[in-house]
This record gives sequence, structure tokens and C-alpha cells, in this order.
Amino acid sequence: MNQSLMLGILSVLLCAIAIMLYRMRKKVPTHTLLLVLLLGGSITLLMAYPVRKKANTTTKDKRQTSSINVKQTQSRIPSITQCSCTFRTIKLKRDDYRKQHLPRAISLTKNAYIYNESNKSDYLRKGKLVAVSTITGVHFEDMKNSSRHLTPLAYKRLKELGSLFRAYLKGTKNEKSMFVISSMTRSEEQQEVIRRRFPKTCTYGKTTHGFGVAFDINKIQSPNQCYSCSNALQKALTKMQKEGKLMICPESGCIHITIIS
Repeated sequence: MNQSLMLGILSVLLCAIAIMLYRMRKKVPTHTLLLVLLLGGSITLLMAYPVRKKANTTTKDKRQTSSINVKQTQSRIPSITQCSCTFRTIKLKRDDYRKQHLPRAISLTKNAYIYNESNKSDYLRKGKLVAVSTITGVHFEDMKNSSRHLTPLAYKRLKELGSLFRAYLKGTKNEKSMFVISSMTRSEEQQEVIRRRFPKTCTYGKTTHGFGVAFDINKIQSPNQCYSCSNALQKALTKMQKEGKLMICPESGCIHITIIS
């Protein structure tokens, strides 16, 4: 019989006995009445205790099983750590944008600035710009106000940067990490949209993005932790900067890179 049902029946019988003894209180000594009640209450408590214990154990088992299931599920889904890339998180030498980045971009491309989509298409036909495909160590965000195009030299340097980044991570838990490109080539029309959205922070006048020789890195996707990845990117950028292949402008939301040779 179910223990809960037995407990209920015993409680009813105990109440009935108590009522009966109460009516016979003149014939039954008081101490006998108290003894019967005490004995009945003790039996009821002894029966109730295993029920509560079993219920608590069941609840605990369910919680432990649930916890195990969650951990097993989490272990099957690889987590990705998003490591921010800004002037606060990666220490890099800053090259002056107006005095260094922009003049070198103009010189390198012979002032081949992209004003609109028609202009961009013309540069693509002439081979001054090329479409950027998958690159080792590099992930591309969806770009609403820029496109995945670069000059052939800038494309070559980006692939070199991706390979160098991965080389510094080889043999570590982060060797499959990727740095993320948030913006690349922009026409003047696209740049104007950004100016309207961010009037206080956006570049006015010509930008190196408009020459197809610039891109922004805003974060690193890592399966483990940020320090080694950030350090690898710092070493890769610094090496290429010292070799005179690119210039760096760390910003509050990204690291701006301009290819110069």
C-alpha cells in the first residue's frame, strides 16, 4: 500500500481514538489519554519521515540529472570567445592618419579614389580592385556600408597578415582563431551614409577606405581565451608595420589598417 495512503488512514484512526477517549475522559485516567496521543503522534512522525526523505532525494536526483544534462550539452557546443580589438586592448604604435595613412594611400593608388558604384565597377574591370574571398585566419562580418574588395596588393597583405597571425598561434589551443574584419572598401557614397550616422566620429574628406587599401579589425574569434590571440595579432601587425607594409591607427571601436607597400 502507498505510504501516503497509510499515513492518511493512521491519522484518521488517531483522531477517532482521541475523540473516543475524550468522551470517556471520566472513565479513563488523564495520563492514559496523554500516553495514547503521544504514542499515536510518534508513529505518525516515523511514517511521515521516510516519505519526506524520499521526496527530497528524488528532487535532488532530478536536479543532479538536470545539471549533468546541461553540462553534457554545453560540452558538445564549442564556445567562442569574442576578443575586442581597440586601442585599449592591444598596444600598437599609432601612425598619424592625416599625415601618414592618407598621403601613402593616395601615392600608392595614384589617387584612384572610389566615388560611387559605377566608379568601383570600372576599377574592378581594370583590375585595380579585386573581390576578396576566404582567407586563412580571417573572418568577415556582414558589411552594410562597405564591400569585400581591395587592391591586389592590399589583398596580398591581408592574406599575409592572416597567415602570420595563425603562425604565432600554431600548436596552441587557439590555433584556429580568426581576427574579424568589420569594414573594408567604401565608396564616397557609402562614406556619406556613415557620416550621417556618426557625425562626431566619422572621417571627413577622403578616407583610405575609399582607395581600396584599408580595412578595420574589430575583434578576434577564439575558442579558448583572449590573451594569446591578442598577443599574436599584436606581433603580426607590429612585424608588418616595421617592415613598412602597413600603417596602424588604433581606434575606440577597432584597429584601422592601411596597406602602404
